[in-house]
Amino acid sequence: MPFVFNAQQLVLLDALETGADVLVLKPRQIGASTLVAYWFFWVWFTSPDPVTLVILSYKQKSSKHLLRMVRGFYECLPVELRRPLSVSSTSSMQLEDTGAEVLAMGAQDDGGTRSFTAQAIWLSEFAFAPNGAELLATTEGSLAPGGQVVAESTANHWGDALHLAIQKTERGDASWRVLFFPWRDVPAYAVFVRQLKEDPARAARGTLESGARKAAARILALVDSTDEKVALAAATTLLDRTGHPKTERREILQAIAARVVTEPADAVIDLDEAMAGGGLDG
Repeated sequence: MPFVFNAQQLVLLDALETGADVLVLKPRQIGASTLVAYWFFWVWFTSPDPVTLVILSYKQKSSKHLLRMVRGFYECLPVELRRPLSVSSTSSMQLEDTGAEVLAMGAQDDGGTRSFTAQAIWLSEFAFAPNGAELLATTEGSLAPGGQVVAESTANHWGDALHLAIQKTERGDASWRVLFFPWRDVPAYAVFVRQLKEDPARAARGTLESGARKAAARILALVDSTDEKVALAAATTLLDRTGHPKTERREILQAIAARVVTEPADAVIDLDEAMAGGGLDG
């Protein structure tokens, strides 16, 4: 299946191809991380040299998730094009022939990036790093001459690391290529804004239901737990978010509570159906 770029991804790709350090302020759901993962895969796979590319997030769990995205592009290659890997783990990939590697690291790992000289570093969700200034300094110190830093993030708060880096660039004290993608320009958000203007109550309820269904997957382990209080607390939170009336919510929870221990799988199905507005069969 070909990679079909959206408008924001094309702008980001053009910036990456210049080799400049790129700073991206983005909304969610525009595929920015997917595009950077694609770029890292391309640089890693096509380089004739033993380059080191580092994915750095404030949590290593996030970095490993992004490495899986890079790995996904490799695994989607035809078998005959997949050059052998000498290292393949949850935190690193290395090509056997060139020695080129991609590493996933957390900002709080011992030593950070100080042990490496990287040709490219990807800072993910940069605005949420608790020590953004230190992280950026470490990154700059670990970058090889002519290397590239890609920092992308949604906004966190006024004065966060991303905000300060943008202000520094605007003053001429930094050389970032800054890209700003307003949420209002994203088609999916534009549809929501239109719905919000036409029917605010319906749009708000739809947003809550969507968020609750996504969260339903996260409570699977809780519903499987032998601690009924934990499972029911999670269920209550989700049902509150979907706006069920108090009486209906109580009936749903009583029905689920009776099945949490004896039939956890059925309880999850019931909960998902209840959140979607389908009610319970009995």
